[in-house]
Amino acid sequence: MKKYIILIVLVAGLSVYNGQILTSSNNGEKYPVDQEMVDNIRQEGFDRSELSNTLSYMTDVLGARLTNSNDMRRAQTWA
Repeated sequence: MKKYIILIVLVAGLSVYNGQILTSSNNGEKYPVDQEMVDNIRQEGFDRSELSNTLSYMTDVLGARLTNSNDMRRAQTWA
């Protein structure tokens, strides 16, 4: 039993060590970031998002969608 525990700990330790070696080789490299595109995506999400309106409509107007209910059919028609 002790042999199996030691083997498991050894394999886990080597896996972590190997993972650190693989990821540490990329520390100095940087990937180009298109900051204008990031700003456009953020602006779209914060200023023109329809998420709250859509979620409000789905929860307040369409309501619960129990299986084979009228509300479920109405929600399916809307989608």
